[in-house]
Amino acid sequence: MTFKDQAFRDIDGVFLNTDEFAFDVEFYIGGQTKKIKCVPDDDRLVDKTDMASVGIALGERLIFVKKSDLPVKPMPDARVKYDGGTWFVRNVTDNFGMLEIRLGKEKT
Repeated sequence: MTFKDQAFRDIDGVFLNTDEFAFDVEFYIGGQTKKIKCVPDDDRLVDKTDMASVGIALGERLIFVKKSDLPVKPMPDARVKYDGGTWFVRNVTDNFGMLEIRLGKEKT
């Protein structure tokens, strides 16, 4: 078995296991609301944010979802509903079948 094979197996069995890391959330995108497993990672978000813009991070969320759980891949600036709130997509990175999605709130 290759590393890639094992990484894909670990998506459901470990990473998106609700007994370990994941939470069930409602995600609205592409005209559909789906209940999906999600791993929020605000600690990593702060790590990616330089100290001059830490305040921006307070209105952001970094989440990981299984790519195949969504009807479409989110695009930057798309509006999505995530766990009861409305957010816009800042950035999406596709990695080994998982999407790393950086969500932001509009500033008022």
